[in-house]
Amino acid sequence: MQAALTPAQIAQRVGPAVVTIRTSSAAEASSGSGFIVHSSGTIVTNLHVIQGATAVAVRLSNGDIYDQVRVRAYDARKDLAVIQIPGFGLPVVEFGDSDVVQSGQPVVLIGNPLGMLEGSVSTGVVSGVRVLEEAGFRVIQTDAAANPGNSGGPLIDAAGKVIGVLSFKLRGTESLNFVIPANYVRGLVSATDSFGLDELAKRLASPSSDPFVAAKTQAPGRWKSLASGTTKIVRVDGQHIYVETILPDVQRQAGSFVLAELTKKGETFNGVVRESLVCQYSKTDIWWTGETQQLLNTCQDESAMEITVMTPSRIEGWTMGRRPGGKFDCKKCQWNVSKVKQPFVWIPE
Repeated sequence: MQAALTPAQIAQRVGPAVVTIRTSSAAEASSGSGFIVHSSGTIVTNLHVIQGATAVAVRLSNGDIYDQVRVRAYDARKDLAVIQIPGFGLPVVEFGDSDVVQSGQPVVLIGNPLGMLEGSVSTGVVSGVRVLEEAGFRVIQTDAAANPGNSGGPLIDAAGKVIGVLSFKLRGTESLNFVIPANYVRGLVSATDSFGLDELAKRLASPSSDPFVAAKTQAPGRWKSLASGTTKIVRVDGQHIYVETILPDVQRQAGSFVLAELTKKGETFNGVVRESLVCQYSKTDIWWTGETQQLLNTCQDESAMEITVMTPSRIEGWTMGRRPGGKFDCKKCQWNVSKVKQPFVWIPE
């Protein structure tokens, strides 16, 4: 039986094969992580790292940068992509068997958070293996810390073998991170196809029909927000998407609602979120009785929203939301903090 490696030994063994992926598009620039699985420059990452990009560059751990990047394969359902750079004799990772992963076993995450902190290492354990029944695949949950830019990085077991690809985390937490099992990747890396980013955009814009989705009833799909934990009812009608956020019964019965309407523009859906909030505030009669009354007020708000990724297993985008820790003045319908761009990820409930 092979002795368990220390996190330092794992980082020394696997770290050289972890890469930084920089992307740019008309809207923004971003970054992610990936890892080399073949010495000729075959790299595994998340699809969402490269999706929508007009240019992609890869930087190796030794500082070498490659601007010629092709797509070998992808799996939109599982958020996986295999890309190729013209490399030679590059360091590679070794795959482990993700089917035998057990809760409690120690793991290490290696990635490049923020696109600049190359080779960052975090340790933890496997918190569980979850089945996303509606999505049609499993994920590994781990408490190993992850940050923006870690997406696409490897999850490594105590033997120094890759057992998964970091995909997403619950925003606002440091211990709820989810990883796509490595065995889903094995079939993709053997693909011999090769195409550019333009072709990838065309294929994703015209996805093949999903027989499992088509076989379901036409009732609105229910999705869960990983940022807020709220349930979303999503209805797609041609070039339009309608989203209703399910509020607690007390708020809904009082007349509160959160509704979004978006229209397809190119490869994304853009629109607004309209909120109606019924809230309560106190008013004291300082002139006569001195009694305090509880009064109701209805406040309206509207924010921009964009859906950038929509697959059978994942909806991703951003909306303009309030900064955490802000206070709301019900009487004036005003917040004491401004709005900021907040990303979101929804998965089937």
